[in-house]
Amino acid sequence: MAAQYSGARADLRPIYERLTLYVSGLGSDVELTPRKTYVGFARRHQFGLVQASSRSRVDLGLRLPGTAAAGRLQEAGSFGSGSTSHRVALSSVEEVDQEVEAWIRQAYEARG
Repeated sequence: MAAQYSGARADLRPIYERLTLYVSGLGSDVELTPRKTYVGFARRHQFGLVQASSRSRVDLGLRLPGTAAAGRLQEAGSFGSGSTSHRVALSSVEEVDQEVEAWIRQAYEARG
């Protein structure tokens, strides 16, 4: 994880930390699963992930089947693991707001 948010991407680390703090607080059953290019969020099965996609953006991927993409919540396309259905691009820690938290909670609860 440290390598993902170092060098040119070091400024993105506060976004990662804000997301993982929120996700970890959802329940004692949350597991953060670091991979080479992203960190997964799991509750028995993966419900989301966070990835430093560029020097200026973190992408939050979520498993939200049946949820329509709109506004900041976009279809994942080829982003993320095969179960990732949606993506939210985040460029600042302020963008991790109540709307983003609600989507994360929805994905978490759907895996319960």
